[in-house]
Amino acid sequence: MSDPSKHKSIAQLGPDALKSTFDIESVRKRLHRRGKMKLADLLLDQTFVAGIGNKYKSEILFLRKLWPFKIANNLSQSEEQQLLEEIPCVLKIGYVSAGRTRPRQQEEEASNKWEFRHWVFEGEDIHVGYVVQRLSLIGNQVLV
Repeated sequence: MSDPSKHKSIAQLGPDALKSTFDIESVRKRLHRRGKMKLADLLLDQTFVAGIGNKYKSEILFLRKLWPFKIANNLSQSEEQQLLEEIPCVLKIGYVSAGRTRPRQQEEEASNKWEFRHWVFEGEDIHVGYVVQRLSLIGNQVLV
């Protein structure tokens, strides 16, 4: 096959949140069609939005203060809008920052430790004062 985008697996992928053509309204329709899914499962579904892996899923949900086991249909309009806006933001920040999703702080040590690169990690989050838990979800870990 000369055009990889025509391959069945590639053609089934959801929209790319890094593209300038990312359309929140079309993603909202995709969310509503998958409304019975848990948010963590939804975000990992590559036919919903392509490119969200476990780390970015955890970051998106943490930043929006959304419980990963919440059913998508149970989001308020405000939560839904914030979630849909957060997806491209987190992915773009990660892309331009070599995977880092939290801006480097002036007083931060030069190390590249997980807890300095990302908003969420196991233990107490010193940046926003939340206790973060590690949970399992269909073989993937969820940090909440």
